[in-house]
Amino acid sequence: MRYQFVDCRWELGSPGRGRELYLAGHIPGASFLDVDEDLAGPPGEGGRHPLPGAETFGHAASEAGIGLKQLSERGTVALRERSGRVELAVAIP
Repeated sequence: MRYQFVDCRWELGSPGRGRELYLAGHIPGASFLDVDEDLAGPPGEGGRHPLPGAETFGHAASEAGIGLKQLSERGTVALRERSGRVELAVAIP
């Protein structure tokens, strides 16, 4: 099974802070996705962080090393947040 760790640290009121923390240190091999830029659509009726469009998310996931090839090989994607807890893990059977 292949694992792809994705660092998604984010800090309210500090745009870019998550990337700074990622660059300062992260799990070896982990990629980074920005909550505001990669994991959310524009704020509006859907809220402050609505889901992004499929194409936007697909591009961000691809840039983070998550693609159909990896997922079809029974991969696991784990998203990490600031406290170190895994907020979301997706295992593809």
